[in-house]
Amino acid sequence: MTDIDLIIEGYNPRTITEKLIANFKKARISKQLSQVGLAQKANIALSSVKRFEQTGVISVSKLILLAIALDEVDGIIKLFANQVPATLDDFLSNNNLEGKKRVRKP
Repeated sequence: MTDIDLIIEGYNPRTITEKLIANFKKARISKQLSQVGLAQKANIALSSVKRFEQTGVISVSKLILLAIALDEVDGIIKLFANQVPATLDDFLSNNNLEGKKRVRKP
């Protein structure tokens, strides 16, 4: 899938960030945590939590600490996990093997 395909489907960095922030806020609120309480629980600066909720900017290590504090680690761990195809057809459609050749060192 190309960048253009993602944009056509409604996915771009901005919309993905907005969805991530919304999901994060829902998780924080569902755990009945204020920004201050979450920052303390995650042992990070309150400014990091505020910046993330306002702009989506945060380091990966701080995002992981927040996920741990919210008991949402599974989502982080599965972020780039390989999906196991359910059928042979799924495998073949996701792994277009035509035109792929083995790379050999000179």
